[in-house]
Amino acid sequence: MFTVYNWLEYDVVLGSLDARGERPTRRHNQKGASNEMKIFNFSINPKDIRRKLGLNQQEFWTRIGVTQSGGSRYESGREMPKPVQELLRLVHVEKLDLTRVKKEDFEVIEYLKQAQPDLFRNLKKAAKDKRGTKSKGGPNSEH
Repeated sequence: MFTVYNWLEYDVVLGSLDARGERPTRRHNQKGASNEMKIFNFSINPKDIRRKLGLNQQEFWTRIGVTQSGGSRYESGREMPKPVQELLRLVHVEKLDLTRVKKEDFEVIEYLKQAQPDLFRNLKKAAKDKRGTKSKGGPNSEH
């Protein structure tokens, strides 16, 4: 299951409705397998995400360590392995820069969650508020 945690980001990247104002439908390859990833009650197609981002196959797929030809096969209906689905979600929906991800950061997060849960919640809220201010063009905005 391909789960999106940041719905605002999902709506920006893909939008939750198709051109007719309906939920996207599932498409199936010749073997009947879906070439789309489920998000809660509906599916998205990686080709749709790529197109919404304005990237060619080479740019889109190499960011998650997949060759252009492999990505083309996924877009054409070949089943996408769960690790590739998760990388796609993290990089193209959640906008996570994998070059900045360090194991130690996750260890600190886990420590804070367990040892200082109030501090963790306050820091998480402050980070969310900062993102909201930036996206609205506030004083810390990069626009």
